[in-house]
Amino acid sequence: MSAEFIKLVSELHRERFNMHLANLAHNQTPCGIFFGFELIPNDSAMAIQALKKISLNLSCVIVIADIQAEALKNLVDVPVITLEDFEHFGEENFPVKPQEVFVPAPLADLAFFPYFKRCGIEIIAPTYTKDQQQYFLCMMAYLPQLYDVHEMLASDESKKSFPRSN
Repeated sequence: MSAEFIKLVSELHRERFNMHLANLAHNQTPCGIFFGFELIPNDSAMAIQALKKISLNLSCVIVIADIQAEALKNLVDVPVITLEDFEHFGEENFPVKPQEVFVPAPLADLAFFPYFKRCGIEIIAPTYTKDQQQYFLCMMAYLPQLYDVHEMLASDESKKSFPRSN
């Protein structure tokens, strides 16, 4: 496959991810962010600030162990909870249960995806979003055919007829 086609698919993926984030911000959907196996996530405060900067309703930061929670509580202005705290959602003075959870390191924390699913929480990672998932999977299923069409339209004559907009 051509580098140009791979770039096109990458741009589509990034665009659908950004659209999903915009929808979450617009709807003020309660979200969380999960830092899994890192003992003390070095860039956690920056990741949290980035989510808040786009006006996401960040209800909590989720970690595995108490030692992580203690390390983060002084760095962030969002409630920090552990996986064990999930049973307390809905109680007074406890954060709102997130509907979707960001996982900045999806490959490292893949083992936790089924746990979040069982709790009724969707995972958001650069490689996964709930909205438009079927569209993207369908596109990936027909990737060879899409590539063929892309190559047919890559000729100089096609570029004159169908100019690419940026």
